Amino acid sequence: MPRSALPCIKLPSFSGDYPSWRPFYDLFASLIRDNPALTNVERMHYLKTCVTGEAARLVGNLSISGDNFSIAWNLLVSRYENKRFLIAAQLDRITNLKPLKRKNAQGLRTLLITISEATAALRVLGCAVNSWDPLLLYHIVKLLDSESREAWEVKLGSSTTYPTFTQFEEFLIGRTRAMENLGLTTPQGTPAIASSGKYRTKVAAHVAASASNPNLPACPLCGSSHHLARCERYQSKTANHRRDIVIKHRRCFNCLASHPAKKCNSVKRCLKCGKKHHTSIHEIYRESSATHSPGTPAKKTANQSEEKSDPPAPVV
Repeated sequence: MPRSALPCIKLPSFSGDYPSWRPFYDLFASLIRDNPALTNVERMHYLKTCVTGEAARLVGNLSISGDNFSIAWNLLVSRYENKRFLIAAQLDRITNLKPLKRKNAQGLRTLLITISEATAALRVLGCAVNSWDPLLLYHIVKLLDSESREAWEVKLGSSTTYPTFTQFEEFLIGRTRAMENLGLTTPQGTPAIASSGKYRTKVAAHVAASASNPNLPACPLCGSSHHLARCERYQSKTANHRRDIVIKHRRCFNCLASHPAKKCNSVKRCLKCGKKHHTSIHEIYRESSATHSPGTPAKKTANQSEEKSDPPAPVV
């Protein structure tokens, strides 16, 4: 295909943000600075139209002339081609990442993209990133939500060898894809409601059942007027802790309402396996399926058994 038939490449812009300097430098140098078909006057014109903010103020007093292009370009290079600052900017991107409060695919994907971009930039800057795996992993794993951390530990199993960043990256990619394929979580941590399909309809119905409602009884954990499944304190717990909460507050294992599971009239079922228990405690059924009959959660401790004489049991 002739070059004239190719779509035009949009000129880069730069506002003075250090992480954006190298991408701007490489693209502008290729398209404008090193283009033999352009004059320095044209190069200066393009340069002034591409810079904004602090970068624009740096060259703002220079008029558009052929002699001023090299002056303006060198001012930008001397200001922003600072390897120490460029490395610090990429490290800031990693260390300033916020912890994920609950499981959601978009949060994991953002975490993965930010780390991948920052480490790639650090490699270009000459940093031996591959030798940072233990420190990098130690920091990043602490940013995961509790369920993702648990899944990572399960994946490592009985291994005593410290994992590599590549292994962790593959784990995050796989977990993110699985969550997106299931379509169960959004950035707010609530099940996603799709426009069509029997499975999506079930998800939507489950969300409606758990929605906040001023007429609902007070949440047993925080006292607010919402369903237990919508409580942030409940959502932040592991499946085992949620099971304990359900038992302690004598909640239904299927719909989390304040009645025994055997008296539950709800047609809602677990969105992951279709059995009669709430999706939020699905993991304890899966983990105990090898040693317990289907639909029966893991055995309670002796203290729990003594505390409640007739605890509710899930019905299948």
